Amino acid sequence: MRSELPFVVLALILSAAAQHVPLPGEWVMNGACGSVEYVDLIPVPNQTRTYTDKRKPLANVKLELYRWEEGKACCEENRPVASTVTDKKGRFAFSGLGQGKYWVVARWNQKNYEFPAIFNPTNKVNGDCANQGFQIDSQGTFQGFKTITMD
Repeated sequence: MRSELPFVVLALILSAAAQHVPLPGEWVMNGACGSVEYVDLIPVPNQTRTYTDKRKPLANVKLELYRWEEGKACCEENRPVASTVTDKKGRFAFSGLGQGKYWVVARWNQKNYEFPAIFNPTNKVNGDCANQGFQIDSQGTFQGFKTITMD
């Protein structure tokens, strides 16, 4: 599925003025905050690997952060360094988190989803929290997103 990611991103960018764009692993989040959304991918008829989507915020998703170290699998530490639960609008924020590399683990619908992210909470945060987060799609992919606006 990851080999198809560039096609999905291109389709999303071209389909509207403001879109959530899926990002590859190891991306930098400005601030340890954002939202978690479920994305129902709907194939566009007669177009290969092109989708429209329906999004909904995911409430009560438990998010945990584990230290991410090169060469180690996710979550080898027994305890997360931070955890939080999304609110009714799918929003989350980790407080007191230092800059660094983390595994984000989302626990939703009796499944665990893992994604590597770099948090940079020293950057400007206020506007970024509403424009970034994580998405779980109808094909089971868990990844980060940023919202971009195109004129």
